[in-house]
Amino acid sequence: ENKFFISICIPSYNRPSGLKRLLESIDSKRHINDLQIVSCEDYAPKRLEIREVVEEYKKNSPYYVKYVENPVNFGHGKNWRQCSNQADGEFLLYIGDDDDFIPEALDPFIETVGSSSLSSKAISITEVPNLTLVGLLNETVKFSHLRQANHQE
Repeated sequence: ENKFFISICIPSYNRPSGLKRLLESIDSKRHINDLQIVSCEDYAPKRLEIREVVEEYKKNSPYYVKYVENPVNFGHGKNWRQCSNQADGEFLLYIGDDDDFIPEALDPFIETVGSSSLSSKAISITEVPNLTLVGLLNETVKFSHLRQANHQE
C-alpha cells in the first residue's frame, strides 16, 4: 500500500537555484499529508549546493521530503527511474528541476487526479509545453498551465 497519494518526482542535476525555485512553488494547502517530494541528485558538480537547498527546504516544509544522492552519475533516464523507485505515492508526478508550478494549480490538479479513473499511475508534465489538462484527465478542471518553464541557470 502506498503511503502518499502523489509523489512529486524531481530528478536533479546541477541546478540548485532552479530546484530551490521549484520547491518553493509547491503550494498545496488542502493535500499536505497526501504529498511526498522525492528529489534524486545525480552526482553533479554542484551536489553540495543541491543538498543544502533540499536540507534548508525540509526544515520549514509541511511536506514529506525524501532526498537521495546517487553514488555515481546515472544519467537522465536512469535518474528518472531512480526517482520512481524511491517514490511511495500511488501516483507519480514528474517535473524537471528547471520548472516550477503555477501558483494554486496543484490542489485542483490533485483533486482532478483523485476523481478520475486514470489507467496510468505516472503523470509527466515536463515535456509538454503549455500543458492543458483538458482531455488528459477530464473536463471538470481546466488549467491554462500547470507548470512554467524556467530554463535558466
